[in-house]
Amino acid sequence: MCSSDLVPVLWFYVLIAGTNAPAVRAFIMVAFVLARGLLRLPGSPLAALVAAAGVTLLLDPRELFSSGFQLSYLVVLGLVLMGSPLGERWVARWRPFTDRPMVDWGWLHHGVLGGGRAFLRSLAATVSALVTSTPATIAIFGLFTPASVVANLVIVPLSSAAITAGFLALLAGVGGVGFLASVFNHAAALLIVVMDWLVVHGTALPFAWYPAD
Repeated sequence: MCSSDLVPVLWFYVLIAGTNAPAVRAFIMVAFVLARGLLRLPGSPLAALVAAAGVTLLLDPRELFSSGFQLSYLVVLGLVLMGSPLGERWVARWRPFTDRPMVDWGWLHHGVLGGGRAFLRSLAATVSALVTSTPATIAIFGLFTPASVVANLVIVPLSSAAITAGFLALLAGVGGVGFLASVFNHAAALLIVVMDWLVVHGTALPFAWYPAD
């Protein structure tokens, strides 16, 4: 699916979510990033992020004072400025099986290489998100949440799988395949239940969070 196809699909999700402020804010951010490639314009993710923030504030200047806006843009700013370069640096150092020529690698070797790279990029993203959002989290909620690094490594893949299952359910429903739609809907529901259980029980673990000023 190309960039021009993704934008209306994402807006469809926003309509399903009820066009609430967080959904519209996320859509604007993603739309500006996709627009760079679609229009073949020079630029950077940081420029796209600044433009998206400007449009969001033009639509509703009160967003500047909302915790959702502040945290969203702080986290994405951290991903752009810190998470991506940090992830690439860690990936460059991930060189397993250096004593074995790559032409002799099997599926297990390639799996370890690819899996390690994916994990390191995810870890870099969660660390950067924690670093950039911690001041605002403490100021707004009075909490410091070190366990969020581990939580994101688990919850983000599960939430992505749940969204994918929901989208497949929509496609199956539109295509008239009711059985598959039901299967995907139940899969999404199961993933959501698992995520809810993990969050509820994870916050009860020692050292998961601390009151902070």
